[in-house]
Amino acid sequence: MAHRGLSATAPENTRAAFLRALDEGADAIELDVHLTRDDRVAVIHDRTLQRTTTGNGPVRSYSSAEIAMLDAGSWFGPEFSSERIPLLEDVLALSAGRCWINVELKSHFFAREVPEHYARRVVEVVKTSGMLDRVLFSSFDRSLVESLRAVEPAATTGVLYNWHWDLWRTPSAIAARSGASAFICSRTELTDRRLHDARAAGLSVAVYTVNDPEDALRQADRGVDVLISDAPHVILRALATR
Repeated sequence: MAHRGLSATAPENTRAAFLRALDEGADAIELDVHLTRDDRVAVIHDRTLQRTTTGNGPVRSYSSAEIAMLDAGSWFGPEFSSERIPLLEDVLALSAGRCWINVELKSHFFAREVPEHYARRVVEVVKTSGMLDRVLFSSFDRSLVESLRAVEPAATTGVLYNWHWDLWRTPSAIAARSGASAFICSRTELTDRRLHDARAAGLSVAVYTVNDPEDALRQADRGVDVLISDAPHVILRALATR
C-alpha cells in the first residue's frame, strides 16, 4: 500500500504521487482527507495547510476553490510546482478501480467536527464514484469509524492503534467496539501478541511505515497482510524475490 501515494519520490497526497504508485503496481493507495469550508473532501494529511502547501491555517477555513489555487508540490521540489491538493473524487477517478484505496479520515477534535456529518460526506463521495467495494475507511478516531458503519453498514472499516487510548486493549477488542474488520498500527507497535490476537479474531493486519526491504520480508513472513510504504516500488521488488 502506497503511503500517501509514492511519497518517497513525489509530494505526498498529490496526483503525481498517486500516478507513480499506480505505475509501479501498488496494490493499494493510502490517503488522508479533511473537509473544506464548503464540505468538499480534500486529500491532505495535516489539519492545517502550511507544511505541504503555500496556504496557511486550517483546511476547514478554505473553500475548495481557494484550496485549488494553492501550490502543493514546491515544498518537495520545484519540478512539482504545478501540483494541487486533489479532491477525493478526483483520486478515485484517477485510480478507476485499478487498486484499493485506504481513505483515512483525520481526527477533527480541534475543529469540533460532527463525526456523523464528516463520515456521511466522505461516504457520499465514495458511493457516487462507484468504488464502495474498493475502499477501506480508516481512522484513529473511534467515533468516526463507528459513524462510518452507521452511515453505510456495507463499508469496510479499519481502526488505527493509538497507544494513548489502547495500551491495554487487544486489537480484537478495539476492532469489535467500532465494528472494524482491519487493524492498523506502526511496525514497532505490532507485537507478536497483538498480531496473534488480531489473526485469531479474523482481522486483516496492516503496518506502517515499512520502507526497508529486509523489514518488509520479516513482516510478510510474520503473516502481516498489508505493508504500508512510502516506497512501494522498492518493497514490491523485495517481495518478488521470496
